Amino acid sequence: MPAPTKISSSIILPDGKSDEFYMDAFLGNFGATRTRDVIYKDIMGEPLIIGMDLFKEKFTEKIKVNKFDRQRYMNLLAQAIIDPDEVWWFGSILKKKIFGH
Repeated sequence: MPAPTKISSSIILPDGKSDEFYMDAFLGNFGATRTRDVIYKDIMGEPLIIGMDLFKEKFTEKIKVNKFDRQRYMNLLAQAIIDPDEVWWFGSILKKKIFGH
């Protein structure tokens, strides 16, 4: 199992920016924009649609990027999708349960 990814504190975005700033930061990690979705294949090869709908409330379509003060962590969220340590951690546990090592 690979060592956990070390993250620099510089990946945390500053407070007080616009919703658009935070959305652009996240979307830019995947080559998406607010007007262009992309299909991103995750580490397991599964397609994920990355676009503006990720930031909208289901029924009201209100932008929710600042919900629960998570706006500063948009780059960290993108990093977790791009290179998720959890895949390797879960895989190592599963391997131990199935194969005993």
